[in-house]
Amino acid sequence: MTHATASAQLSEIWRTRPVRLPDQGPGAGVAAGIGHRYRVDPVLVRVAFVVSTLFGGSGLVLYLAAWLVLPRRGDVLSPAESLLGRGRTSESHTTAVVLSVALVISVLTVGPLGMGSGLVSTIAMLGALYLLFRRTPNAPTPAELAGAPLSAHDPSAQQWNAYSTLPDQYVPEPAAHTAP
Repeated sequence: MTHATASAQLSEIWRTRPVRLPDQGPGAGVAAGIGHRYRVDPVLVRVAFVVSTLFGGSGLVLYLAAWLVLPRRGDVLSPAESLLGRGRTSESHTTAVVLSVALVISVLTVGPLGMGSGLVSTIAMLGALYLLFRRTPNAPTPAELAGAPLSAHDPSAQQWNAYSTLPDQYVPEPAAHTAP
């Protein structure tokens, strides 16, 4: 992959793009999907979206664009692809149309079209996404995406995320006795 052309890298980024995980976050699951795909904490992705929204507005534009082009977990197509007539998704066409209108309005009003901080934050966000892809070019397996433990040799491994709650009390596991 180190000598791949830009076109080949873009097609690989598209092929292994994240899926939205709306059940793992407060919004559409964009940050959770990006965090899971690239193995970073989704809270950091949310913070990046908020900061880039505050400094130039591009975070909102990029979030809406990602909502449109990233498929929901279990879907093959994104809402944008569904709008283009390439198939059906679990998202309604109304949602996709409203998202498209909101995206156009946000691009025209606060988006990255002008010079200044909007353009800088857009370049920074897209650059960070590219660097995350370079760091982890392989997408998670379907078992990992479904929430299965990441460690195959430890099926009791606990999956923690930003919305996990701690147990009320600590209960130690019984020590395994080994023969001398």
